[in-house]
Amino acid sequence: MKKRTLSLILSMLLLLSSTVSCGEKNESNNSGETADNQTDSTQTGESGSESESEIVDEGWKMFDNLPEKNFGGQTFSVLSRIENEGQFYSAEYTGDSVNDAVYDRNLAVMDKFGVNISVPTIDGSWANNVQYVNTIRSSIQASDGAYDLIDGYAAVVGSLVTDGCYLNLNEVEYIEPSERWWSI
Repeated sequence: MKKRTLSLILSMLLLLSSTVSCGEKNESNNSGETADNQTDSTQTGESGSESESEIVDEGWKMFDNLPEKNFGGQTFSVLSRIENEGQFYSAEYTGDSVNDAVYDRNLAVMDKFGVNISVPTIDGSWANNVQYVNTIRSSIQASDGAYDLIDGYAAVVGSLVTDGCYLNLNEVEYIEPSERWWSI
């Protein structure tokens, strides 16, 4: 049960934070101190009546409903297609806004919940879609717990529905499908 709770909380954090993590960026200097957040007005676009920076500021409030937990260094594993690894893993700041946001997000999740994030990759290209789906299906059906979150390719992972491989996100305790960042 503890592994499932960890999986659900961290899945939600990774998915939700990727929708708001590209706003402001913290940069670390050589002394390890974090620089003040600065938003360049040319990077702040309008989204309806709210700017992206306003959405980012409000968006981080989405974590307020999560319990205070420390998972003692447990590993949270995200199976990613090689083509999408950058959405889930970044080793360091590179100056690229998406890369740096992924790096910041992962550090925040690891610090907040006391976890390590692992991102194993497999070839998820169209040419390798059968092996990709079979890898996922085999892991889930074996209940080996190898992956806590899977980077699904909608064009090919739909077949896993009939195999009963998915959780109903509407039934996951900390996911609020009525929030605007979900497309449910």
